[in-house]
Amino acid sequence: MNKRFEPISNFSNKFLVANTEMSQGTIFYRSVIYIIHHSFDGAFGLIINQPLSNISQNLEGILSLDNTKLELYLGGPVATNKRFFLHSNEYNKNLLFQDNFSKVGLSTNSEILKDIENGQGPENTLMMIGYSSWGSGKLEYEIENNFWLISEVDENIIFSKNFSDKWELALNKILGNKDRYIPFSTYC
Repeated sequence: MNKRFEPISNFSNKFLVANTEMSQGTIFYRSVIYIIHHSFDGAFGLIINQPLSNISQNLEGILSLDNTKLELYLGGPVATNKRFFLHSNEYNKNLLFQDNFSKVGLSTNSEILKDIENGQGPENTLMMIGYSSWGSGKLEYEIENNFWLISEVDENIIFSKNFSDKWELALNKILGNKDRYIPFSTYC
């Protein structure tokens, strides 16, 4: 019998940290996802530690970097033709989302690239294509089945220049500080 998982908490503005048991070879292996929005209808987030060093798809039309020195990240497997900018919140032009608590904003407008080039952009920026999403109850199902650990967001981890350490930093934040770990079962 299929059990329907109802959203019983709001995981907006939280990290999803891939469980150590997550299968190697999947896009989510050792990933850290910043959940931007979570509601009864589903969830939307961006992977913050998957740089695209070897781009196998044609990105013409998505990227116009000019002289901007930003590494490109994969935000998730959905809509990889869309570009997102996760940035520090002192930059407030054309925002889709801004969270003052975690000091993070989200934009899609390419004007941010010109502003970065001209020294008027955000102090910290992650440029990514694609996003991660879950339908109603799907994220809760994955959390209850131990695919993900949940932690408070840390903008230092989001904007860390060393992408390969982000998963370990987020995991150590959970395991090293039990007060900041939010187990799913506390919401059941």
